[in-house]
Amino acid sequence: MLLAIGYWRSVDDYTLPDPSRFVDASWDQEERKRTIEYLEKGEEIAVEVIGNVYDWCRFRSKEQALYSTPRTDGYYVWPQSLIHYLKDHDIRLPEQFVKHVRKESVFHEMMTTDIDFSWWKKQQGFTISGKKSYLSPVDYGLLSINNDTKKDLKVLVSNFFKENTRVRRKYAALDAIQKGLPVAIVGSFSNLNTLLEDLVLINVKHRFEPYDFVDFESMRSYTKIGESGTDPQE
Repeated sequence: MLLAIGYWRSVDDYTLPDPSRFVDASWDQEERKRTIEYLEKGEEIAVEVIGNVYDWCRFRSKEQALYSTPRTDGYYVWPQSLIHYLKDHDIRLPEQFVKHVRKESVFHEMMTTDIDFSWWKKQQGFTISGKKSYLSPVDYGLLSINNDTKKDLKVLVSNFFKENTRVRRKYAALDAIQKGLPVAIVGSFSNLNTLLEDLVLINVKHRFEPYDFVDFESMRSYTKIGESGTDPQE
């Protein structure tokens, strides 16, 4: 039985560990380097563990897609994307695995394709780092904007809509925002935080009400313009 490690929680599986609990920038750099090199030497195996060949970063880093083909040393199995977390997000792995890395110099032939997640799911990490992790690569919810002072938001909002191709009635919404009409959009949004931060800086009324993914799945995306209930508070 191969022990799984390095698979993170998401909307598809809430029972897996939260990577933000494993962030430790103080972890010994030689130990980190040794562990990364060990993970990189893992043998790729043609076994579907979770999801697709590609995964997304739970910290929503700039890397849009992470290669997540399973690798193994004959004892453990991990996604190739785990290396990204150790290199770019200061992830430290549980001591049981680190000790294993210290003593194993030769990989063993894989005797089984059965995978056990029970040990990994019990791992609690080390601390609350303050670094936010996400359950999905996008935000789901209701975005309301009221540009009642009619600031020129054409470039800002059109760039946001270009990254969110599934927004309904985007051209009508952009026109309404420019005219100062309240707009409410229910959908899934990429790079939402950047838009919200910019709206705060230029003092435009807005609100985002996040939805649980399960609730969102049962809804239809929509865009309302100039209707009651779309006007966000100050």
